[in-house]
Amino acid sequence: QKMVFALVEKLVELLAGGKLVDGLIPRQESGYFTSDICYQNPTTYCSDLLPGHREVVATFFLSPQRLAKETAIIPTAFLFILLLILPSLRASTPKSEITSPLFLRFIAGACLLTQLCYKLMGYKNKIAFMVMPCNVLWSLGTLITFPSVPVSVRHNLIQCWYSFQVLVWAVFINSDTSDLKNPFEVEFFWINHVLLLFFPFYYLFTSSVPALPSILDILKYWLLSCATTGIFYFGFVTPLSLYTGLNLNYMLYPPPTPPPGVSVSENFRIESMAGMSAAFLVSRLIP
Repeated sequence: QKMVFALVEKLVELLAGGKLVDGLIPRQESGYFTSDICYQNPTTYCSDLLPGHREVVATFFLSPQRLAKETAIIPTAFLFILLLILPSLRASTPKSEITSPLFLRFIAGACLLTQLCYKLMGYKNKIAFMVMPCNVLWSLGTLITFPSVPVSVRHNLIQCWYSFQVLVWAVFINSDTSDLKNPFEVEFFWINHVLLLFFPFYYLFTSSVPALPSILDILKYWLLSCATTGIFYFGFVTPLSLYTGLNLNYMLYPPPTPPPGVSVSENFRIESMAGMSAAFLVSRLIP
């Protein structure tokens, strides 16, 4: 365990010192979204960044040591949960075929491709924002609609989507479009999320993929959703945020208006994960 902490802390120190990318400004030097300097080693002024980039510049809100501990401990804990439930999931996942009409395949593919184009048109490393939850959902949607993907995988993806649906609802309550500067990008943002809102209803009402199969199944799919989210965002997206210098999915500092239950403190990531886990369960029970 100490060796894992040491390796992760070394990576964070390299990033902070600008050895791998332009160095991030520590919170105590930059304040909270107020610095004129966005990156150090070499010095990069915010006024020199392309439109939309300044709003998502990453800073070290947490210390490298705190980031290292969370990056090591949280994904490991969720990986343990995932390994614990996988045998039961394999045994209980339905084998019935799932049909996806051509129009759903077109919607998923078109939305995913349009998002990719917008990210490639933006500032440096904007493509990394494809890891945002709603962009990940379109990736899952594309997999769900292809019959070549094993049916058991598609069943589990749809069940996870039922949990993740609450993340789409949240956009309509509190959204951040400050970095969307390309033509019609804001308009597409809303069209994209409206389509996400209705996408899973086809499977809920026309296929044999019930959202409430049994109490035990609800618990297993809820744990699957929480575990995959924790592993992905703490274990992969956090290092990616450090590498790109972007605050991907608010993994390096909290949003300007944090959701209920999330404080502007060093515990904001833990509080966010706890709140999301509770929301996933609510999302599963609503259908």
